Amino acid sequence: MADMELREKVLGKIHGDEFAYEDMSDYMTTACELCNEDAKIQGKTKGDNLTFQFYIEGGKDFFLRVDDGKFSWGEGRLDEPMMEIGMDTRTCAGVFSAKINANSAYINRDMSFKGSLKHGLKFRNIFKMINKALGI
Repeated sequence: MADMELREKVLGKIHGDEFAYEDMSDYMTTACELCNEDAKIQGKTKGDNLTFQFYIEGGKDFFLRVDDGKFSWGEGRLDEPMMEIGMDTRTCAGVFSAKINANSAYINRDMSFKGSLKHGLKFRNIFKMINKALGI
């Protein structure tokens, strides 16, 4: 069952333009809970086995794992992620709060990707669904 208090805290910071990199742990916990409970997201990720590694300049690295549609995350580094995404703390907070467009961040070289286009598109689609479900 989703922690609605945590979700409201995260959304309050995003809508109040107070969301910062330090809120990423709460965001990722909320996002994983949402993904594991949302029927549409589950339908779109059933059968998917994906790993996304985030390298954060000036912050802690973290990862997102999808195992047959079950989402989890953690701090640290994976041995062989399918997609590697690099950015600084400001860009990280901006992208995940939908205040910074990831495509623009990539074009401006504020964000880097290493991995297949297929996995990059899957990453984009997952976070579009999360943001839509969260109303951001």
